[in-house]
Amino acid sequence: MITTFRTLFTVSISHAYYSETCNDIDFVLPLDSRELLRNAKVIWRVSNGVLYFLYETDAGNGPLISLSGETVRFRLKLLNPYFMNFTELDIPPKTVLYYRNQSEAEDLGEAKEVLVTGDILTHSIMSESRPINAILKDRTGTLLAEESAADAGFKEIRFPLSGYPPGIYIVEEGYPGSGKTKEYYHDVEMLNAGALGVAEIVIAESFYGHQDDEPLRLKVPFRTRENFLEFYVIAKNYSQEELDQLKVEDKTPGTGENGDSKPLFEAIPCEKLTPPYNQLGGTDAKVVLFKSNKAVPRSEVGSRRIQLFRNGETLIKSLPLPRADKPDGRIVIHISK
Repeated sequence: MITTFRTLFTVSISHAYYSETCNDIDFVLPLDSRELLRNAKVIWRVSNGVLYFLYETDAGNGPLISLSGETVRFRLKLLNPYFMNFTELDIPPKTVLYYRNQSEAEDLGEAKEVLVTGDILTHSIMSESRPINAILKDRTGTLLAEESAADAGFKEIRFPLSGYPPGIYIVEEGYPGSGKTKEYYHDVEMLNAGALGVAEIVIAESFYGHQDDEPLRLKVPFRTRENFLEFYVIAKNYSQEELDQLKVEDKTPGTGENGDSKPLFEAIPCEKLTPPYNQLGGTDAKVVLFKSNKAVPRSEVGSRRIQLFRNGETLIKSLPLPRADKPDGRIVIHISK
């Protein structure tokens, strides 16, 4: 007997920083999702930054056991400690990014920031008025519990979540429709292990209708951070006249015409720099800053050809761009005669 599997769907990271696939984030399935998939004869694998889900087929190439209507969850585990340097992201403590698919849209869309909670949800009261009621609802809006704070001495309200499944829970203060709400994600496993984010994929029957060579390919989107480029050129044995002849230009082919994104670089003399940058040259060298007039997206592989010139002569054909471990766009360049 031959057992056949077909691809149900795939998940990968969408991030313009990377020249190819992003391998800086791992996909971790929690226990409940692993059990759900095993019972449905679905296997999952991560290969070269892509999470694959494959289902066992019946004699007609349909699913042996359909997962239509079920939800698969996975955590996003950060592997690169410098990821935040080149990603437009600033997540408060105990907070994760929450993604949930919309129909068959390939891009999971903008993430929500939600607080992670264990079996006791501790809600810091947002409203200053007392007494105040707070109600706990699940993602569908079903009322689960209600608590109250009698006076200003009560700063928080607690809801027990033991026995409730992992997922989104909402605390609403005051009365329905008052607008003061806070979302939490209940997941004891994630609270203990930590995560950058969590995604929920609701499997539709149409997932099974894709051709095996063209399965549904879901994308978890991230925005690339942009930095102003600052080249601090330290010139040894240069006179002031020779220093004034230096300039930086972006010579990347196909840019710089008709309002595109090529940056221009302004020369800022040493006397206008603040410490410690005005002291980079020490006693035997001069320093000048070339700063871009606009922020430039970070990139894993430098595709820009930014050059240093003096009187039309190219001194450096390709100035370095910020590495992943650099939190900003400041780069020090040494030249000498």
